[in-house]
Amino acid sequence: MRNLLALIGLAAIAFVVAGYFKGWFTINGNDIEVHTEKAREDIQKGISEGLKRVSQNPGTPPDEPMKP
Repeated sequence: MRNLLALIGLAAIAFVVAGYFKGWFTINGNDIEVHTEKAREDIQKGISEGLKRVSQNPGTPPDEPMKP
């Protein structure tokens, strides 16, 4: 049980750090501003890229390398 809670805590911290660097929200003192449209766009791009890669034949390389 303790390990499960630690895993959930680690996932939450990873989400917060990734979201901060992706520009999904900003922290100014005590204010936290959430940019939901930016998060939606990034998530939709990730889903469409993932589906594109999954739908390709396993033996063929992707069209272009994945951009960070």
